[in-house]
Amino acid sequence: MHRVTACLATALWVAAAAAPARAQAPVPGATIGLKAGINVANLSIEDAGDEVDTSARTAFAIGAAIGINAGPVFTFQPELYYSLKGTTVDDPTADVTVKTNYIEIPVLAKFRIPTPSNVRPTFFAGPFVAFEASCNVSAEAAGVSVDVSCDDFGVERKSTDIGIVGGAGLEVDVGSVILTFEGRYGMGLTNLADTGFDDDSIKSRNLQGLVGVAFKLPS
Repeated sequence: MHRVTACLATALWVAAAAAPARAQAPVPGATIGLKAGINVANLSIEDAGDEVDTSARTAFAIGAAIGINAGPVFTFQPELYYSLKGTTVDDPTADVTVKTNYIEIPVLAKFRIPTPSNVRPTFFAGPFVAFEASCNVSAEAAGVSVDVSCDDFGVERKSTDIGIVGGAGLEVDVGSVILTFEGRYGMGLTNLADTGFDDDSIKSRNLQGLVGVAFKLPS
């Protein structure tokens, strides 16, 4: 998590330092772009009411976004990602990693702070829905390794997650495109455990560092 935060902070600083100070570029009516970056994902797990120790899984996310601008401050921004998530269970008897991959759809409200230069700070938040694309479990114990699907491993779960995401970043206007640098945190609100017991709980947690390029569409 600290590596992602440090890398994102460095990228933002470099972009801000490199951007020339000039009159603020007009915000286009709409943009379409690509984003990619690092996921630091985890699952908050309770088994029969007891919290299970877990560690984050570091993977990646890649996707696209459409920005519909309503003036220089507000943007409505639906997105689509292929996002790799999961967790590692801290068990002294076995190494167990759950790898869950999702098609994720955030719908964000983004606010930018106008500045006299081509660099604009942004803040955003909104809901997301995520659909499981695949789920696998890798486990190793007593020298024996297995890599099987979650169904074969007996992981009882829901395949759709709903939650909220928020974060901040920078936009750097370089003419025909806008470069974006973002840090965001997503929190699943759905109890993904499907065991039938009220005191079993699995909820997703996800920290992301993303870079992207948005192409300005003709007005």
